[in-house]
Amino acid sequence: MPFYFFFGLLGLVIGSLLAWFFLADHPFESMETPGGPVDEVEASLLAQQMEADGTAVDEATIVKLLNLHGVYVDGKIREAREAARQARLAARARARAAKASARAPEEPVVSRLERAIEARDRAARTSKDAAASQVEQDRPAPPSGRTRSL
Repeated sequence: MPFYFFFGLLGLVIGSLLAWFFLADHPFESMETPGGPVDEVEASLLAQQMEADGTAVDEATIVKLLNLHGVYVDGKIREAREAARQARLAARARARAAKASARAPEEPVVSRLERAIEARDRAARTSKDAAASQVEQDRPAPPSGRTRSL
């Protein structure tokens, strides 16, 4: 008796998965047919249909179009485009590296950082010295004559 609830839940889950699998569009297949070799009969049938509709297209063109469509469906066009894009990016990087090496050698980053730190320290010392002299000027003079002893 205590397992009826769990079996009911299991039945609902399995039923909903089966309904999704069979009634919805099958999610594990593409709507397109996979690419592959082009059948000569298919190309001639398509050429006849196009000619019947008033557009004359030879079978060689149809075979080429079907092959291109198969390559597109298989995703090989995207791979070729990505490879071409990577090659362009690599060529740009090589051109930038060649341009950078052709320029005069730059000062190392470490020495630029050391100079910046020295300038900051000098500015801090200067501002401290100015503040100390200002304090010295603002300090009242001790009274003359009497001194207090503790």
